[in-house]
Amino acid sequence: MSATSYLLFIGVRPRLEFALDAELDEWGASKKRTRARGGVELRVSRDELWRLAHGLRLAESLRVRIGSAPAHNFDELLGALKKVNLSPWLDRRQVPRVHVAAHRSSLFHTGAIEERLQQALVGRAASDSPEEGPPTAPTRDAADLHVRIVRNVAQFSIEAGGRELFKRGFRKGTVRAPARETLAAAVVRLGLKERPEAVWDPFMGGGTMLLETALRYHFPALPRRFAFERWPTHDDVAYRELLAAGVRSEASAADVPLPLYGCDVAESALRAAAQNLTANAAAIGATFTADRCDFLEFCERVPRGAAVVTNLPWGGRLREGGRGLYRRFGAMVGEAGRFGEVVVLNSSPSFAEATGLRWDICSDLRVGSKRVQILAHRPS
Repeated sequence: MSATSYLLFIGVRPRLEFALDAELDEWGASKKRTRARGGVELRVSRDELWRLAHGLRLAESLRVRIGSAPAHNFDELLGALKKVNLSPWLDRRQVPRVHVAAHRSSLFHTGAIEERLQQALVGRAASDSPEEGPPTAPTRDAADLHVRIVRNVAQFSIEAGGRELFKRGFRKGTVRAPARETLAAAVVRLGLKERPEAVWDPFMGGGTMLLETALRYHFPALPRRFAFERWPTHDDVAYRELLAAGVRSEASAADVPLPLYGCDVAESALRAAAQNLTANAAAIGATFTADRCDFLEFCERVPRGAAVVTNLPWGGRLREGGRGLYRRFGAMVGEAGRFGEVVVLNSSPSFAEATGLRWDICSDLRVGSKRVQILAHRPS
């Protein structure tokens, strides 16, 4: 294992920081962590960074801290940037794209800050290689640079995960308004207390909830690239050896394929789910059975005691009156001994009452402007 270590900030959806902490515990990460709104900071080894990139299910971003300094004005900020050693993260001709956030600081116009920093980075690259001609814009293969200014102190971080880290690389088929993978992962992590014998999504859409349920218990190398693979210091040979040995080496119950069941009334959903689950079943440690039909028609095909995990229909997905659908759903899952844990992502204030069941609130979140809850019903 390399002796290299990084101060890593792992971004997560606000109000899920505690769940990310628990996930890090499962990976044996250092207990010396700083939890802040929107993420957790800790020191990791090179190999830990690689494993966490493939294994964390809640992470929205991975960024390595590379420097901080006072920044009361542009002169201080640009002076601080000059002192940041970018050579481990960028080739001399690479110009990173800059992303700025500023809070309670003298410098507050993020667009102007980004422009000045971008100009300085273009100038730096040009002076490092004058014989090759000056670059004029950010280079596509460069890792992004993040600058966060809070109370006149600038924190510089380099991208380690990559844009849209929530995309695992398995979901190829799409449907209208799918749940983001990291949100689906939160539903599974916070709702299910034990690994189920089987899982059913009665409103499966493109199958994201089922996909993330399988990935909760199985840890394949993800079929995507990460920003750290573009760093000039990246050791690709060692990285490939680690992936070949397995992202998570200890034995797991996930060695037994997890049976997944799904149904939806939309043909487009069935096609998308087949692309996402049937094609990846072996990779995610699962089997998949699905059909186009109403959930009550499919119910009898689901093994007794199976868990139910679903993103409840809302908006354009809600093809019948909400309360009527919720009453039918509640009557089905409330049948004694029929199902194991039932976990839903819900945005309707009338859902719980309409089902006539008791629901535990696992988390209360915001998705854009909408308030959503992760609710769980436990068998008696």
